[in-house]
Amino acid sequence: MTKRIAFTFAFLLLGLFSSNTFASISIVSRHVALVIGNDDYKEHMKLRNAVNDADAVADLLEQQLCFEKVIRANNADRRAMLGAIGEFAEELNPGDIALVYYAGIGASLAGQDMLLPADFPMDMLRAAEGAQYGVRLSDLVSRLRERSVAASILLVDTNFQNHTPSLTRGIEPFRIVDEERGVLILHATLPGAVALDNHDGGDHGPFATALLQNLGRTDLGVLDRFNAVTLSVHELTNGKQTPYLRFHLLPPIALKGNNCSAGKQAPSPGGKSPPAG
Repeated sequence: MTKRIAFTFAFLLLGLFSSNTFASISIVSRHVALVIGNDDYKEHMKLRNAVNDADAVADLLEQQLCFEKVIRANNADRRAMLGAIGEFAEELNPGDIALVYYAGIGASLAGQDMLLPADFPMDMLRAAEGAQYGVRLSDLVSRLRERSVAASILLVDTNFQNHTPSLTRGIEPFRIVDEERGVLILHATLPGAVALDNHDGGDHGPFATALLQNLGRTDLGVLDRFNAVTLSVHELTNGKQTPYLRFHLLPPIALKGNNCSAGKQAPSPGGKSPPAG
């Protein structure tokens, strides 16, 4: 009997010690973002708001959604974009939440969806070798998969509509990235449609405006927030632009990071300070 009591006591101590040990070494998921805004293309009519949109989204992620790390790259040439992507990937640990926002021109080249850097030679758009001057969206998704993140969120504020200089953000019809587990992609518009660069002459495009209005909402779950973005864009543009949301095996996640403090949270789009949590 005495031996049984001693064994039970020792077992309880071991359990308590083990719990505390595992708690002390448990990995807390971080929220890490890469935000790119390109509007000053050397061989294309300058976009109005891509950099403004990127800066505003980055501020939202840092100040209201409390991301632990936000990497910014504006008017980045190909070398700078690849460097930012490399830095982003190195920041990610298994189980982290990765978010990418890209505002700028996109193209479909050699069967690949491309994000175009600021130094992209526009005369290469129809050339077979044009893809080597862009950044493949599929390569970016692959880099995130290699880091074993819990979820990858890609907010693609571009379209793939036409080949002529215009105040839209697209070049050719969009080809969907292959299904990837734990990936959510929200495109600014439907495949083949136009993504507007400006909304009512303001400082932001309709997609960025809708993101700023809805991503920080605490009355909606994560997927409902992205659905609210699609509805907002549709309403803001009177049906001229409708985002396209797709995701595959997305686990339950929190969109808010752990880098919050009362003094750093920015006001919500309505002008009131966001509630805690």
